[in-house]
Amino acid sequence: MQDFYEKDNLLRLTIALAKRNGRFLGVANLNSVSYHPKKRMTLKRTTFLTSGFLLLSFYLLLTFGLAQPASAYPQRTHKALAPATALTYATVLRGRASWYGREHQGMRTSSGERFNRFKYTCAHKSLPFGTRLRVTNLKTGKAVVVRVSDRGPFRHQRILDLAEAAARPLGIVQQGAATVIAQLMPATTPLGPTTGPTNLLALQAADPNP
Repeated sequence: MQDFYEKDNLLRLTIALAKRNGRFLGVANLNSVSYHPKKRMTLKRTTFLTSGFLLLSFYLLLTFGLAQPASAYPQRTHKALAPATALTYATVLRGRASWYGREHQGMRTSSGERFNRFKYTCAHKSLPFGTRLRVTNLKTGKAVVVRVSDRGPFRHQRILDLAEAAARPLGIVQQGAATVIAQLMPATTPLGPTTGPTNLLALQAADPNP
């Protein structure tokens, strides 16, 4: 009998038959993980470490394996002109000007500053930020000096988007858009309504800046 138990301990296998309501439930193995708490903990620890390793590998794959240099992605660029000081003050822009106001109030402009519809500013596709323009309504002869602070407009045949304060003296707020002439002005020129050019007819005939 003692020899029997020694062999049993050596094999570490015990078959336990259990019955519940007359039904056979199963076989228990003393060497099984489910029977020994220490082996259960070892398995859980191994599973945890394996899961952590897989998550780390996945993260590294996303970070380094799939990453592409910034040059691989297209970036929005604007056609850059020469600095305002290098442009001649005889430069004339001619075309349609529209306006924007309340719905854009406080939004960030392309220059980084907040849009203020009560300031004499405008949007142009490529002129350097800070450039000052005298904008004249060809129909009425009224003029206003504005500062470029944003990019746009991007609609066909529009050359300027004027802030509401700049568009109102020109009558553009009521009309929605108007044909204008814009001239480059010195950086010290005061902003706001001003007298129109005396050579308006000559400016109308001049070639617009490309």
